[in-house]
This record gives sequence, C-alpha cells and structure tokens, in this order.
Amino acid sequence: ARAAAGAARSAAMAMRGIQAAARGAQEALGIEAPSHMKGLQIFIADIRNCPNKEQEQKRVEKELAKIRLKFTNTKAVSGYDKKKYVWKLLYAYMLGYDVDFGHFQAVELCSSSKFSEKTAGYLAVSLLLSDNTEILRLIVNSIKHDIGSGHEHVAALALNTVANIGGAEFADNLFTDISKMLLVPNPSISPYLKRKACICLLRLYRKDNDALQPEIWRQKLAALFHDRDIGLQTSVSGFVLGILEMGKFPAVEWAELVPSVGQCLQKLVQGECPDHYEYYHVPAPWLQTKLLRILQFFPIQTFTGDTLQRINAILHSVLTKPVAQRAPGGASKKRSKAD
Repeated sequence: ARAAAGAARSAAMAMRGIQAAARGAQEALGIEAPSHMKGLQIFIADIRNCPNKEQEQKRVEKELAKIRLKFTNTKAVSGYDKKKYVWKLLYAYMLGYDVDFGHFQAVELCSSSKFSEKTAGYLAVSLLLSDNTEILRLIVNSIKHDIGSGHEHVAALALNTVANIGGAEFADNLFTDISKMLLVPNPSISPYLKRKACICLLRLYRKDNDALQPEIWRQKLAALFHDRDIGLQTSVSGFVLGILEMGKFPAVEWAELVPSVGQCLQKLVQGECPDHYEYYHVPAPWLQTKLLRILQFFPIQTFTGDTLQRINAILHSVLTKPVAQRAPGGASKKRSKAD
C-alpha cells in the first residue's frame, strides 16, 4: 500500500511538472489556455442556440454594434480584448455577415509581441483585407520584422499571410526579404520555413515576374533539390514549375536544374523516401509527378549523355515496375501521415 501511495505521489508530481512546463511554453508563445476568451465562447454558443436565421442575425448585429462602440471609444482597448473582438468579427464574417470595421485593430494585433494576438491579427488581415492595398501597406514592416525574428512559429505565421494574400504590394516590398531565406546561407532557417518561403515566392512571382533572375537563382534552386526534406523538395518543385509555366525566360536558361531534378527523381524511384510519404507503395508520387513535369519543359539538347541515360533508366523502372496487389478491403495500403 505504501509503495502504491508513493507511486501515486510520484505520478502526481510528474503531472504537475508537465503542466508547469506546458504553462511555461504557452506563456513563452503568448498562447492562452482554451478556457480564456469566455466572451467569444458565449457569443458562439448564443449563435448556435438561435432557433432561426432572424434570431441569429439579431444576435450578430447586436454584437457587432457593441464591438464597433468599443473600437470607437476613446478609452484604450487592451490587446486581449482587441484579440477577442477580432475573433468575434471573424466568426461573424465566416457566417456571411459584412464586416467593414476593425481593420486597423487587426493591423495593430499583427505587431503584438504575443503569439495568440499576432495570430488573430494576421488571420483577420488575410480574410478581411486581401483586396485593400492601402491597409495592407501598413503590415509590411510587421511581416519583415517577423520573418527575421528568429522565431520559427512567428516567421511561419508571417509567411502564411503573404502566401494567402499575395498581391502587388507584397511583391514590391517583400520579395527580396523572402528571397534571402533561400539565397543567403543561414543554418537557423529550417526546411519548414524554406518550404513556406518557396510557396510565398511563387505567389509573388506570379504578380511580378521581373523580380527573379535565372543567373542568381539557378544554382540555389538546384541545390534545394538535393535536400533530404521531401516537403521542401515538393515546394521547390512547385516554385520551379511556376517559373517555367510563366515563360518569362526560355527553358534553356534553367538547364542547370536538369541534373539535380534527375538525381532527385532517381533517388525517389530507388526508394530513398520516408515511409510516411509513400502512397500505395509509391514513394512521394506527387513529387515524382512534379519532377517529371519539370523535365518536360527542356528540349532534348539540354540533357547531357549521363543525365539522359539516367532519365531513361528512371522511366524504364517506373513503367516496368509491377503494380502492387491490393488485399481485400485495401489492407495492402500503408496508412501514414500522408494519407
């Protein structure tokens, strides 16, 4: 009995330690526990309990009028309340109601030091201001600061916003800053952030295709195909495909990429791929498809003898590989994160 009691005390102490560590992580990131923002929870519950559309509209309009009054009041609104009101605005917007105020408060949240407030601000900007160039200009400095903050989650949040909105304003002011994440060697930038940077640059390049020069980018993009991260390889493949599809530069300007693309494809076909990227026993099929599409853009003259031989061997392996037999009920499919 004493041993059991001792084990219980040890377990309780361990649990308290875990909870304390979780609270510390939440405080470091500025993340509040789910029990916070009671006002938002009550508002959502009231909406869900409305018996008809008329009652819902009445409740939403009442809440919007209250928030508008809070924002126009000369008394300063705390960051917590500002975040709560912006989340209410977003919920109303998702229900189909027009939200024509609170935009500047959302912009202010983007520069907050708390992650939860910054999240609300960036999400509101992405949803409510995607076509408002004048206000988007106000968050350019916040995005630049967050990208270079050295905090992975904050930088990812800023990059998500750029990728979701795109636009000429961001293309003019942010393309160079995001390009440095790929062009300038920096061990602190993870493959996770580089993936997002590729997606951002693709979105911005489609708005302003004068911002990218092959002589600067060829070697670096070729090197990214040798990275071991399949997600990064997929993102850079999408970026390269976007460049080639735009046709701003002849495909031969990017011929330096061909050996790297061929080598990346060869490794995949040979099975050098994490299990959770396999689908029906095919290693990263979506990446393989992107790589083959990239090779289609290049005339045969751009392939060296070794590269052409490698590509032919790859295609022969793909075309002659026996199809995996599926057991009844699809039991042969490997369930993984990719599913």
